[in-house]
Amino acid sequence: MSSHLFRSIGFAAALACLTSPAVGLAAVVTGTDTGVFVNPVPSSGVTVTGVGTSHVTYGVGSDSLPNSLTYAAVGSISSTTETPFKLGTLTYFNGTTVSNTTPDQISLQISLNLTQPGAVNQNFNFALNLVSTPNTSDPDASADYVYFPSSFSSTTFMSEGVTYTLRVLGFENVVGDGFLDSNSSQLHVREQGTASADLYGVVTTDTSGVVPEPASIVSAAVACVFGLAGLSRRARNAARA
Repeated sequence: MSSHLFRSIGFAAALACLTSPAVGLAAVVTGTDTGVFVNPVPSSGVTVTGVGTSHVTYGVGSDSLPNSLTYAAVGSISSTTETPFKLGTLTYFNGTTVSNTTPDQISLQISLNLTQPGAVNQNFNFALNLVSTPNTSDPDASADYVYFPSSFSSTTFMSEGVTYTLRVLGFENVVGDGFLDSNSSQLHVREQGTASADLYGVVTTDTSGVVPEPASIVSAAVACVFGLAGLSRRARNAARA
C-alpha cells in the first residue's frame, strides 16, 4: 500500500476520531438559510399583506404608512454546534396605525438546508410578538416593539440518529431609530422610525440519552491517539519500502 494512501486513511481516521460524540467535540454546522413570515394571529379581522414572503406590512395606516417587517437571511451558514451564529437581519418600520387593525403575532419561518452535521432540509417556525404602545411625549416609551415570547425559542431536528436543537438567542447590532431591551430579546423602534438588528441563533446537541462517562471519553481519545500513531508508523515504513 502506498504512503499516500496511508496518509489519506490517517487523515480520514483523524476526522472520525476528533468528531466522535465520545470525544465530545463540537460538530460542524454548514448550509444555507432563508426566511419568510407566516401565520399572523389573529388571522382575520386585521390587515396584513405579504404573508409567505420576507416582507410584510400590517395594520391600517393613520396618516402614515402601515407597520412593516423585512427579514434578510444571512444565506450561508458556517459554524459549529454550541456556537452562536447570525441567522439574518430583521428590519422594522413603526408606522402609526388605526387601533385593532394589527395582529398580535406573526411567525418567522426559517428554512435550513444543511449539509453538516447531516443532510437536513427543514422549516422552523418562531412566533414573533408584535406590541403597539400608546403614543406619549416620551419617544422611547412610545416605541413599539417586536419580540420572541422566549429569548430561547427553539425547535428540534434529527440527523443521523442525533437530535439537534435550533435556538433563537436574540438580537444584536441595532442600526437606525431603535434600541434593544436589557435581554436583547426585544427590538424597539420609535414612532415613524426604522431600525434593523441582526438575529442570532445556535444549534445545540441533545446528549441527554448518550452522555458518556468521563472514563469512556478518555478511553476514546486514547484509542484515537494510539490508532493514529500506528497509522503514522505504517505510513513511514511504506515510504521507506
